Amino acid sequence: MAVSRLALLSSWSVPLVAGLALAVTLAPAAAQRPGVRDADHDGVQRGVAGGTYRPFDEQLAVAARVGRGAYVGVEHPRPDTARFKFLRAGGQMVWVDVDTRTARVVGVQ
Repeated sequence: MAVSRLALLSSWSVPLVAGLALAVTLAPAAAQRPGVRDADHDGVQRGVAGGTYRPFDEQLAVAARVGRGAYVGVEHPRPDTARFKFLRAGGQMVWVDVDTRTARVVGVQ
């Protein structure tokens, strides 16, 4: 009986795993719409070019000096604030809020 269960498991598990792998591979591509730009992204680019916002690399460099850990990601709770996340060696997560207009630290959590 164990052989038939193994054969049954093999008969449907390979196509299932292949299908899941394909879905995971294609999901990010389906979420991105080629040729369609995000209006917020365009506005930020114009703001950086016009001097309203500081470049992302500058904001990240300022945050990294305070965060002192591995960069994890960034959120934008408000248009004028970037919240950078850093993971320190001991496992502590640190959030550094940076004013996107001046690239100055405005908060640390």
